[in-house]
Amino acid sequence: MLLAGDVGGTKTLLGLFERAPRRPVAMLTRTYQTDAFPSFTSILDAFAADIASEINRPLSVETAAIGVAGPVVNRQSRLTNIAWDITAAEVAVRCSTGRVRLLNDLEAIAMSVEVLIEEELLMLQPGTYRPDGNAVVVAAGIRQFRFLKGTRVCGESLQTTESRLRPHHGLARRLSSLTMPEAKA
Repeated sequence: MLLAGDVGGTKTLLGLFERAPRRPVAMLTRTYQTDAFPSFTSILDAFAADIASEINRPLSVETAAIGVAGPVVNRQSRLTNIAWDITAAEVAVRCSTGRVRLLNDLEAIAMSVEVLIEEELLMLQPGTYRPDGNAVVVAAGIRQFRFLKGTRVCGESLQTTESRLRPHHGLARRLSSLTMPEAKA
């Protein structure tokens, strides 16, 4: 089994996945309110307890990949919206695996774009695909957006130029209307 997670200041998503040719297939997923727990490892413990009766066998994780809302340096991260430190080592111990990767959450999103299916995509503006063109990741935060320009994944780091737009800017208002029903374009 593969363990995937998205750890943010508000909520944490965890799931068990099985390998498949194009992309892993979700077997079980759970959502937790991040600030209801003292640490990420306590959420991992809750997840293991929650799914124990459904998997009918001891939890065995082959690989874990965790996207976190914060910078990742030397396989550890301090989250930006909650005072937590997460390390690949502590996840490895909890999951009994040596294969753990912590990624910045935007890096995780950027790496997943290639396996999205048509129904998971939204055309913002038609254009001509260029394999040598730039990639952009737009992440909807709480009433703000981050635009990453000239993004390149280099080893374990993501090099970006970041700017923030509030919904009072035209493009941010349009994106906001797509992701937040109460927002007006």
